[in-house]
Amino acid sequence: MAKQHLREAYNHIKEDSPKNALKVRGAIVAATLDIPAQPYRHPVDKYKVNNDGNSFRAWKQFQGI
Repeated sequence: MAKQHLREAYNHIKEDSPKNALKVRGAIVAATLDIPAQPYRHPVDKYKVNNDGNSFRAWKQFQGI
């Protein structure tokens, strides 16, 4: 599901700016590759219902998007 959402976001951005679409996709992929090394780096997702505190984390990659 996450890959599909990333693909949809990429395609949407690409309509206006292919160059920015590549930048955004690259930044998101790079950020996710760091997760296994530091799984608790980001705070617990406070908007996730029934979050046990360990399963769902959240971070902002881009401001104003």
